[in-house]
Amino acid sequence: MEWKIVWIPTPARFASFFTGLHEIGHIVVGHKGGDGKPEYLWEYEAFAWARKYCVEHNIPVPARTVNYEREIIAEKLRRSLENGMKSARLVVVEFIHQKKNGDPDVKWVWQNLDADGKLVR
Repeated sequence: MEWKIVWIPTPARFASFFTGLHEIGHIVVGHKGGDGKPEYLWEYEAFAWARKYCVEHNIPVPARTVNYEREIIAEKLRRSLENGMKSARLVVVEFIHQKKNGDPDVKWVWQNLDADGKLVR
């Protein structure tokens, strides 16, 4: 068994609380280096776990937190596609396509991925 250290911030505000949940999400989902998953998918899965945890415990997740996560995931997805990946997981594309927010990476995903997660250019 390989041990890794995960840094989880002491919650001071909701953002640091959610970051801690997100990091726990990586562990719960079972992310391990070399598992073959692209980084954007790791980030989406950890986000989805943290958001689900909050919903199940009646903890409201502010729109700004969701948008921040959307921007991070869009950035990592863009990088994967620019590095040769031809398509993305539909659930992630749907999440990014839920809202345009002016972020350049979110905009890039809107312009370059169709509704099926396929690269259009």
